[in-house]
Amino acid sequence: MRMVIDSNVLQDDSLREFLSASRKNKAVITDYLMIEAMKGDPLGKLFGLMKILCEFPKQVIVLKSLRSISALKGRRSGMTRRMIDKSQSKGYADWCAGLAKAEAGDADYRRQLVERGKNADAEMDTIIAAQVGYAEVIAEEAGNYTQEELQILRTDRPYTPEMQDKMAERIVSLTVKFFESHPDGIRAPSTSELPYTYMFRLAVCAYLQTLSRIRDGGAQNATADKIANDIADATFAAQATYFQGLMSKDAKASALYRNAKHVLTGFPVLPNTPKKRAA
Repeated sequence: MRMVIDSNVLQDDSLREFLSASRKNKAVITDYLMIEAMKGDPLGKLFGLMKILCEFPKQVIVLKSLRSISALKGRRSGMTRRMIDKSQSKGYADWCAGLAKAEAGDADYRRQLVERGKNADAEMDTIIAAQVGYAEVIAEEAGNYTQEELQILRTDRPYTPEMQDKMAERIVSLTVKFFESHPDGIRAPSTSELPYTYMFRLAVCAYLQTLSRIRDGGAQNATADKIANDIADATFAAQATYFQGLMSKDAKASALYRNAKHVLTGFPVLPNTPKKRAA
């Protein structure tokens, strides 16, 4: 079983129990997790955060950067395999050895970690800055729903067919925007490939969060930390849809993953996708 690991379980016994239970159990490490782990003061927290994973280095799978994954073609065959960074996964034990040297006081390794921490800070600042219009986006999306539909959202009643169609249309539109804003200028894929792209699955998770914010009254009071947490949840959940699940202590992140899987099993544009029970 391969599970995407949320930052909040890195030091939790559940992670050690999962990896101890079987050598076939794999911890999938995302680019975003490493940004979160490295930001701030890596020398003060990284050694503790990575302790359990470094006990099982051969059971760690490292994914490619978000930029690389988002540019992958949406071919269904081999998509998960193409997301994996084979070199970093194979070399994870060596990385752990270097981390141990840094913890023991090796000046060169510690200097490298400090530099990576600065890069992580810059990346996180860029991610949060990109959400400057977050509240406006939520308000705009709320305007696409009637008062009756908003009441359905706020009371967790089943969506009407009209709402499902509207949701499908908005997710596809959001996906296209993601592709258009990609720094490498990649083109949106064909309809048949679209559902298997990371951009599409990120759009599904981001839109589900948008609906949650609308249900809860909007995003006017959302702090930068809450916005960053929303981004993290969407990123972890989207990548987890390619694997067997998301290991997280965050109930909202876990629910987001389950809801995304449910949407993906019945999304209107999915071609020839067998129906499966929601994870």
